[in-house]
Amino acid sequence: MITHLRSCCVRPYSLRSFVGLLLTVFLFALLKNAAADEQPAAETIPPEKKSDKMLMMVRSGATGRYVFGRWGAVTSSVRNLSEDAQTGLMVVTPSSGGLQFARHLEVPGRTSFDTTWPVLVTGIKPDGPVDFRYLNFPGGKDDGTIRTRLGDSELPSFAVLASDGPLGLAGYIPDPKDERKGEDYLMRLTQGLRYQKLGLTGIASFLARDIGHHADCLDPLDQLTIGDPDLAGHPMAVDAIQAWLQRGGRALVPLDQIGEEAVRSLLGDGMPFTVIGESSSNTIQLDLNEDYPVSQFRDRSVIREFDEPVKYLRMLPGAGEVIWSVDSWPVAVRLPVGRGYVVVTAIDPHVFVREPQQLENGAAAWTPIESMRRFLDTLFEPRATPLVTQEAAASHAAAFVGYSIPGRGVALLLLSIFPVALAVIGLRMVKQSHGERLIWLVPALAVVSAIPAILVGQQIRNVKPETLVETRVMMAGAGASTIVSDGYSSIFVPNPQDLPVSGDTGSILVAQSDGANMSYHRLVWDGAIENHWEKLNQPAGLKTYPIRAVANPGGQYRLTGTFDDQGFVGRLQAPGIRNASDFLIAGQTADRISVRRVDESTLRAGLEDVLDPGQFWDSTIVSEQQLQRKQLMESVFDFRDRLEAFPPTESLLFWESSEESLLRFDSDNLRIHQNTLVIQPIQWVPPVADSPITILSPFMSMRTVETATGGIGGLYNNARRMWMPLESSSTTLLEYLLPSACRPFVVDSAQIRISIRAGGRTLKVYCGDRQNLTLAGTYENPLGELTVDLPAEPCQAAARNGRFYLQLEVSDVTTGTADSSSLGGEQDDNYSISQCIVVLGGRRVEAMPE
Repeated sequence: MITHLRSCCVRPYSLRSFVGLLLTVFLFALLKNAAADEQPAAETIPPEKKSDKMLMMVRSGATGRYVFGRWGAVTSSVRNLSEDAQTGLMVVTPSSGGLQFARHLEVPGRTSFDTTWPVLVTGIKPDGPVDFRYLNFPGGKDDGTIRTRLGDSELPSFAVLASDGPLGLAGYIPDPKDERKGEDYLMRLTQGLRYQKLGLTGIASFLARDIGHHADCLDPLDQLTIGDPDLAGHPMAVDAIQAWLQRGGRALVPLDQIGEEAVRSLLGDGMPFTVIGESSSNTIQLDLNEDYPVSQFRDRSVIREFDEPVKYLRMLPGAGEVIWSVDSWPVAVRLPVGRGYVVVTAIDPHVFVREPQQLENGAAAWTPIESMRRFLDTLFEPRATPLVTQEAAASHAAAFVGYSIPGRGVALLLLSIFPVALAVIGLRMVKQSHGERLIWLVPALAVVSAIPAILVGQQIRNVKPETLVETRVMMAGAGASTIVSDGYSSIFVPNPQDLPVSGDTGSILVAQSDGANMSYHRLVWDGAIENHWEKLNQPAGLKTYPIRAVANPGGQYRLTGTFDDQGFVGRLQAPGIRNASDFLIAGQTADRISVRRVDESTLRAGLEDVLDPGQFWDSTIVSEQQLQRKQLMESVFDFRDRLEAFPPTESLLFWESSEESLLRFDSDNLRIHQNTLVIQPIQWVPPVADSPITILSPFMSMRTVETATGGIGGLYNNARRMWMPLESSSTTLLEYLLPSACRPFVVDSAQIRISIRAGGRTLKVYCGDRQNLTLAGTYENPLGELTVDLPAEPCQAAARNGRFYLQLEVSDVTTGTADSSSLGGEQDDNYSISQCIVVLGGRRVEAMPE
């Protein structure tokens, strides 16, 4: 009996062991294949069999530090010891997820040099050292053989410092010839400013010659201070910095320290500064921009005393925003470049900082002077988010391709059909005592439940042919010849395949790391700007990839604008643009204005072209293409998750479409549809003096300011550039800044057009000088659009200073009007203004009459 029980116990256990052994073998085979896909190496060559003709060693490049989720750079020292030319392939794995980045090159005999190429560092890891592994393949082909260093049994690697973000690094390019290492006031200024803004002092210092051709090498940086006067002698560094600025970088450029040649190399031929001399003084009085609100900048001037005379340049700015000036000469100017900013200074850097009385532990040696908020915010705000989101680009591509990707809701619905149907019908069968029917009912329900999934899948598979939908945003400053054109490529393939993607302009398709699929994806650089992907496998369907693109139109983009009696007149220079449409101007107000293209280069816009709120074109019949672009435009002007509203200055926006891509997809039946949103800032040209001109509010800067009683109305939100609904009474004073090219300006006529809904209330409109406003009209129960002619004479005093003031007073609901109880339901007691257009007629004069 005991023996029988033992035998009964042993047999089941042996069966489970056998099944477990099979599962173990199966999992081992899977892991082995996955490892083979992730790293193609199959054999290790002992040290004595290694080739000594090509020596290749990889290290960190450019900034020397990295930020997870951003591109960086690696540098390889290559040496060919043989007399003959050799080829080599270096593969770097800086992150998880199977992403690899390689450099393929040909090395002439008896030569050695350094080469730099970009890598993408992904993953979330704590701050500190991280190992980058790399492989060398002599012969230029991946032969699947691991080659270790002499005496090592592991893959060659090097350690780098990486941070987990989201803040980027601050960089500094010093003058290598400057021997005053302990008196580097420019670095001290940068440290003091960064500590004041972020509480951090660390700075990555590197030389201009270490920067490669690619702007991606500078991607770890949020801010860069340039102190090398020989920057123009490093053209690759100049190209990289220019593209980095256009993508949202922020640079401090001391004109007095590095000279005009270096600054001009960054800002191009359109450098908006003219230096006419220099001055010096022991007493420096820094005067703040008078346009800045007193509520945010209490100290309007700062006086500094020095033992030795301090030099500053006398320069005339043709564009930009003056932050500080000395004796009416600008010494700190804020200039937008693409989506980035440059602060150009023209005075010794230690004027902007003080030595603290007591130095805190870990604090910077210097602290900024008073009222440096605009300076700090310009240089040390976080990187700007993309204007077009990946979700908007993917939705736009899906609409063009003609199908939408099933989301989680669709998948959940398809998966829930069978269990829900089985539960409902099964319970009914059990209650009717027909449970035996479930034997044939279960497979029948499974077949019926699979039909919707088959139909959804068939809908996806029936979309033809292979399609590439490219959506890009191209924004550059005046005078730029190489323009960043980043965006997204949405690729549809009906069957899974290895995407044959390559580029020859420096553009990169960014493949994301995939933790579920550990097969490697390798980006190989075949030259300075040529690259291609290997094993970039895409499943069937539509997938959207970010792209980092660079366009070389063969000329400079430029838009000059002025005014005549009809309104705006512009001259556009846009080489390479062949199919432009939907011209639009947006500025620093809530309003946008459609632009008419008179001829190939002439643009015009008047009062009749001002668009209704929320509109992007004035067409009465909207095309299918415009409907598809509407979501993209809404993404561009979406203020969420942005510290600054878009655009930073008056700019022209238009769409350019074609059947060409900056990337190459080797496919015979590929359908290409490319949309590029071009954004070009306006360079203002003074109108003809004493000729009548008309200035519209979309071309002015608008903001809410303090009233005479010290309050700030809530009708208009400055940060969001939008009108806000209110319920209680409000007094809102609006300040409009006239374009600098139109100053001094004599007002001959003034008019406003207000779209308002304020039933049961009283609206009073005032205009004139800020300290002496004049009542222009009183309106009871205003509803709809009001046209108010304003007296010109009271506006003259403000126009002398390039300003126009408009005050709107809206009362509480008038006593005796209908309320919610009398109407028998709820009533919206809010009032709102949806649009307020200011039209100023007058003329620019050489000098304002007394």
